Amino acid sequence: MCFYINIYSISRAYGGPEEGGWWYDVGEFMTCSGPFSKKKALAKAVKENLRLQDQFENSDLSPHQNFFDKIEARVEDHVGRDFPDDKPSYE
Repeated sequence: MCFYINIYSISRAYGGPEEGGWWYDVGEFMTCSGPFSKKKALAKAVKENLRLQDQFENSDLSPHQNFFDKIEARVEDHVGRDFPDDKPSYE
């Protein structure tokens, strides 16, 4: 099986007022690399997340521009795509 390293910009979206308000993750697909074996993908994703974290922490963006947003590398068995497909509902 092949694995990909997908880079996402992740933010939070307001789901609704139930139980005092709830939020969910929204991911915007940015870029993909691969395919790789699972072992190689996991190792590369760890390095990529460290690089992204360092870049994010050393950026000159104001704190409120970064409050909810983050950039994250994820190992997945498909080329990346925005998520979620549909807005979740409270249950």
